[in-house]
Amino acid sequence: MMHPPFARALLTVCLFMAACATPAREPIVTPLPNPAPAGSRTPNLATGPDGTTYLTWQRSDSAAAGLYFAPFIADAWQTPAPIAAGVDAFVNWADFPALAAQRDGRLLAHYLDRQPAGGYAYDIALVHSRDRGASWSAPTLANTDGTPTEHGFVSILPWETDGFFLTWLDGRQTGGEPAGAMSLRAAFTDADGRVTEEVLLDDRTCDCCQTGAAWTGSSLIVVYRDRSDAEVRDIYYTRLADGDWSAPAPVHRDGWEIEGCPVNGPVVDGLAPAVVAAWFTAAGDAPKVLAAVSTDDGISFADPLVVDDASPIGRVAIRMLDARSAMVVWLARSGDEAMLTARVIAWDAAGRATAQPAFPIAPVSAQRNSGFPRLADAGDRLMVAWTDLDASGATSVRTALIDRP
Repeated sequence: MMHPPFARALLTVCLFMAACATPAREPIVTPLPNPAPAGSRTPNLATGPDGTTYLTWQRSDSAAAGLYFAPFIADAWQTPAPIAAGVDAFVNWADFPALAAQRDGRLLAHYLDRQPAGGYAYDIALVHSRDRGASWSAPTLANTDGTPTEHGFVSILPWETDGFFLTWLDGRQTGGEPAGAMSLRAAFTDADGRVTEEVLLDDRTCDCCQTGAAWTGSSLIVVYRDRSDAEVRDIYYTRLADGDWSAPAPVHRDGWEIEGCPVNGPVVDGLAPAVVAAWFTAAGDAPKVLAAVSTDDGISFADPLVVDDASPIGRVAIRMLDARSAMVVWLARSGDEAMLTARVIAWDAAGRATAQPAFPIAPVSAQRNSGFPRLADAGDRLMVAWTDLDASGATSVRTALIDRP
């Protein structure tokens, strides 16, 4: 049964689309009921090499927070199941679990494991499945420093034939006196999800913005929000090619000087030789969502395209459609609330991008608990997931399918 608040939200979307529907190519958005129960939040999506799309979520109450998942195969949800039930996982609107799938059915997922120190002291717990999620390993830690500090904002990708790559923000330098800066670290795992190699990518980053990572087919790209000594917090990237990581460099010099973390990180996707990154900035007190394209496999990026400059909230997601186009999803302003919005961007051989008209997906709350939308392939369509809040503030995970343009 469709929840009344969601039904009203869909009516709002339909009226909005009816009033604005002019391009025949505008993708169709189809609401998709999912098995995440009332009280669910922090959704994430991942698509495996076999085409299975995985939805993960947590519960709002700490005692049952855990981590749960459901596969989506051949346009149908499979039976939901726990990945890690009964654990006292840290639940945060902006720092959410992730999952990745290998071609042989191996899965790796993470959740945030509270430390005894409490507060924002937590580790990255990794759990691994060899049988497509029928059973899961005991947790191991991605970070091995043992400090009572923050470790999170994780991105996970399948790597080579049976391992995984992950990158995260690491607070091991922030403890003690004087306190240091948050750092960006990365690691590779073996076939059983155990970390075998760790590397420091940047020793001074923004404290709590999401990371992004993409494998283009020939190089590995990580994007994140940097932090200079002058408190400029622009989007940077580093690239692994031929066994070496490049020196961190700006995707674009926005010049956003801000004394605190905006909690609004970048995203990236790639299909060699194209890479596209998208992000939020409020440089010059002018909020924007931007997207920049690389046509040389992430070596350099063209000047960014303005995706939205009407005071957007940000919280961006992205997915490549092919080597010359991508779909961007973000939270746009809609009065005092927000509209989950999407638009397709395309680019030429030099990376000069243009945008098709934006279209709405669903009204959402502008509150922090509405979290971050996520986007993934789902067969011949795309799937988007987000957190819905009712009038009382109770959360539920929502999903929809978007036709490819």
